[in-house]
Amino acid sequence: MEEMMKANKKKPKTKPKLTHRIDVNCAQQPSGTFLCGFYVAFNMLKLVGDISIMKKAADFKAALTVSIEDLKLVREMLCEFILKETLDPKGNFYSAFYL
Repeated sequence: MEEMMKANKKKPKTKPKLTHRIDVNCAQQPSGTFLCGFYVAFNMLKLVGDISIMKKAADFKAALTVSIEDLKLVREMLCEFILKETLDPKGNFYSAFYL
């Protein structure tokens, strides 16, 4: 019994190291445009859109170009969030100040 307890207390010799990547290729905002927020949102959606990619970040392959339709999709998602989560269904603006 004592031997089993000692065997269970043994720790592995090496611990897995946590790592992160900072060299992930992603779509870049063209110079002279004001779409930086849309590009950030697009790249974030692409990264977390496929949960399996979180298991192995090295496999992540982002689109290096973004079409107008992709940016419209980000805009639609943002508008949908605002309409569903922040605005009152009656059209009244919500503010804690007025409660």
